[in-house]
Amino acid sequence: MSDASPTAEAFADKIFRAAWHHGAFNSYLGDRLTGFDALAEASATAAELAERINTQPRCAIEWPEMMAVYGNLIVVDDVGSS
Repeated sequence: MSDASPTAEAFADKIFRAAWHHGAFNSYLGDRLTGFDALAEASATAAELAERINTQPRCAIEWPEMMAVYGNLIVVDDVGSS
């Protein structure tokens, strides 16, 4: 067994790379689903987006939220607005 522990810098690099790949995958997914194009036309609820891109509503909720985590989309939750 090795006594060599990873450094904080190595750990941070590993986390950064994982996050980058996850963000890149979500961007790829949005492109393949035509989600970016659908939202460029007009904002949409999850149900509207799911219909526009022909996918399940759950995907139309989770994909934009993940894109928002990476600062690529703004998700507005206006359920309580009148």
